Amino acid sequence: MNASRATLALVLTLACTATVACSGEDADPTPTTTTSGSTGTAQSAESTLTSACSEVINNRSAEDLPEDFGATTAVAGALMTGEVPDAQMISEATADLRLRIDDREKALDALREPAAAVNGLDAWWRAWQSTADGWNEQISALDTGDADAMKSAFLGIAGESGAEFPEEVQDRTGSYDCAQVFTLVPPEDPDTGLYRQAASMCTAVVERRFGEGFHEDAELIFREATRPVLTREDLPEITAGIRDAAGRIATEKRRTADELGELSPTVSTALDPWDAFTAALDADTDRAESRADALHGGDSEAIVHAFSPSRRDEDPLFVGTDALDDLGLGDRDCARLFA
Repeated sequence: MNASRATLALVLTLACTATVACSGEDADPTPTTTTSGSTGTAQSAESTLTSACSEVINNRSAEDLPEDFGATTAVAGALMTGEVPDAQMISEATADLRLRIDDREKALDALREPAAAVNGLDAWWRAWQSTADGWNEQISALDTGDADAMKSAFLGIAGESGAEFPEEVQDRTGSYDCAQVFTLVPPEDPDTGLYRQAASMCTAVVERRFGEGFHEDAELIFREATRPVLTREDLPEITAGIRDAAGRIATEKRRTADELGELSPTVSTALDPWDAFTAALDADTDRAESRADALHGGDSEAIVHAFSPSRRDEDPLFVGTDALDDLGLGDRDCARLFA
């Protein structure tokens, strides 16, 4: 499974369980851990980190990275079969690696200070710094032209993957951008303005929802309405707390649809998928409002109808995320807006 699909699968899983009917060279580059003194301070530091991660991704260009990383793969493949890479292969792989290192060091530099302010990121930081160190070792081996040195650097552990963003930190943030800031490559032909504006707006929405209790409301509605309808159990008493939670969800979804609806593509190829995405947001909002109305009305048949699963091809959760893949936003926080 590629990174995009893996991320999307996680998004869909979270959405299902929440609401929907399963429908460089610095002497010491490692940030020093600091402990925030209060919940508000910690959230502020993590929000600052999230913004920095989002900015790194938004400013990354596919043109600044090696196309499909094929040159280094070719060297590794040759070494595995006992072949000694020729001068051209070495030159291309070196250029490939320099592009990777430049991108990685830019990201590390941009995140050094905000990461240092968030407790629990030391190991994460060191692991990603080591990937740049590994690529520098590979360049050094290529410079020697020695087959054994190249085998050690390319077939050993000097590789590309760092550590996963710590779950205990992820649980204190709203956005996923920091979890993939070192690995996410932007699409080759995006509507750059739309890509950056939408991604930033989606991250702001996700953080807003995280801070305002949206997911707690969603869990309540799933537990007290969605799940009983799916399992054909008797509905519980619909309390004022349940009705208020459904109303807040509908209000937030309408606000999100209106905010993103103000953006427009500037590249014609983005028009259809963007329209599909915003239409899906509108449909998802309509569904949330219908559910809130049904719960406020209190009629059990209306509630069952409002919470019954949709056909997959009509469900905004799936229609919207499919459109986001075409926009290059399938790996960004926009894919979380249907939760």
